[in-house]
Amino acid sequence: MFITAMAANPLAVNLASEALGQPISWGAWALAGIVPGLICLAAAPLILYVLYPPGKSLSFQITGWPQEVLLHTAYKAF
Repeated sequence: MFITAMAANPLAVNLASEALGQPISWGAWALAGIVPGLICLAAAPLILYVLYPPGKSLSFQITGWPQEVLLHTAYKAF
């Protein structure tokens, strides 16, 4: 994403500017990285939701859960 995110990025900028003869600014680098960055930002939660779905996803499943947890922890304390 950022030029300074990895040590090889500034080296790549220098090599590309020497080879192409056109300097690459921070803004150009950020503009080039915005599309893959936004795709990853949108896709990561969806992929994690598919790979690790929540155990309780419906509201009627959750209503009794806090009471159950509190009762079990209260009995363990005594």
